[in-house]
Amino acid sequence: NDDAIFMPESLAETPLTSVIIQGSGNLSANYYSGSVYDIRNGVIPGLFENCKNLKEITTKNCSLPPYMFGLNGTEETDIVFNYSNIGLEQYAFYKCAFLTEFDMSECHAIEGGNNFAFCENLKSVNLGNYDSDSFSRLVRCFYNCTSLETVISKYALYSFPQEVFYNCYNLENLFLPETTEQLTYAKDSFYGASKMAEQFIENNLVTAE
Repeated sequence: NDDAIFMPESLAETPLTSVIIQGSGNLSANYYSGSVYDIRNGVIPGLFENCKNLKEITTKNCSLPPYMFGLNGTEETDIVFNYSNIGLEQYAFYKCAFLTEFDMSECHAIEGGNNFAFCENLKSVNLGNYDSDSFSRLVRCFYNCTSLETVISKYALYSFPQEVFYNCYNLENLFLPETTEQLTYAKDSFYGASKMAEQFIENNLVTAE
């Protein structure tokens, strides 16, 4: 793209109000043209940190790298977030203030752990097509999501990974299909979680060795 220019290290002082983040090509640099960003070989950590004018983010057909929205979290809470066919690397939404709900049906891959760690306004998650095997690898995925209330899965989950709901003390609803399989969890999967989660453990799961 002849109009593309090299991406700056920080966008905090720009007047951007809307950005589209998408994947294309396999070039060795990050570029932007107007408000459309192509993720081609990673992205600068904290790129959208404290973008005071940003009101809408659209991500599609790409994998979001660590700390995409700021090492300290995007401060704005009223940003409109649209997403489709995205992948999440570890810490992709770390301390992301504007994320209040998320549907994993729009994710083609989730790698590593801590993907939503410290998303303290995240209230509802639909695990979408993530079955028990995929879910068991999401270590610390919702670590310290203190507002998380509801998790929905259309698959029975047989194994809960380490610290997956650590300190999710408002977690009240775990909507899972009934199963006769023996369920396991790491000792700290629900550490600091709500009484309802503790009751769920007591009635349905056995501690992993």
